[in-house]
Amino acid sequence: MPFSDLEIFAAILAAAAHDLGHDGKSSRYHTTTESPLALLYNDSSVLEMMHCSIFFAVLRSQGSNILNDLEHADRQAFRQQAIRMILDTDLAKHFDQVKKFRESHVDVEVYSPEERTVEQRTDVLSFMLKLSDIGGSAKPFALHAQWATRINAELLGLNGTTVDKAIIQAGS
Repeated sequence: MPFSDLEIFAAILAAAAHDLGHDGKSSRYHTTTESPLALLYNDSSVLEMMHCSIFFAVLRSQGSNILNDLEHADRQAFRQQAIRMILDTDLAKHFDQVKKFRESHVDVEVYSPEERTVEQRTDVLSFMLKLSDIGGSAKPFALHAQWATRINAELLGLNGTTVDKAIIQAGS
């Protein structure tokens, strides 16, 4: 089956929420410094876990609960898909995810959209979000250079501590 309205809705909101509350530091920074976030999320996809947590806290708050009228099963499906899509933006897992996607969707016999499982459809939507998240390098060079400069300035804008310098040298 092609993407359902709920799957598309989950993808759109996951895209909007995938960097909620971002503090300008990397997950690696948080785990290296043993920040409260790293401790809270057990060093696992620290920022992405935080983005999900904030996202669903907002969705549950009074006046913002746009999922309230959905059936329980649909809310659960939405939640699973949105969490998966947001967690898949963790660049630490990028190459494994690309390999898995290639094996599952590229290097296989072509199947029609009607034959896709929920998992396969979520894979595709998740990968689309990932590509959007990291797609800045596909922009015209002048625009890409502008954004790369901003990101580097953000990274180098850390406190200048020994830990910060070690993270920068390690390629955060």
